[in-house]
Amino acid sequence: MAPPADYTARIKELEQLYLSGVANSDNQAVSIETLLDILVVLYDECQGSTLCRERSISGFVNYGELLVIKIVLKA
Repeated sequence: MAPPADYTARIKELEQLYLSGVANSDNQAVSIETLLDILVVLYDECQGSTLCRERSISGFVNYGELLVIKIVLKA
């Protein structure tokens, strides 16, 4: 089953932003390093929060734990 056309258009737009690079994106894109930093901060905030009892937050924390460990160890 193919994704709807609007998803396909959005993916193409994101590919173009990525391929043109952050410097040429007119402040519409951030670097991979920035995205990884945001992920680590979000994980830290969710992990130490009382919101961690919520199913979606605890799911994110469980999902992101190994990924964040890999990111932090590579830094």
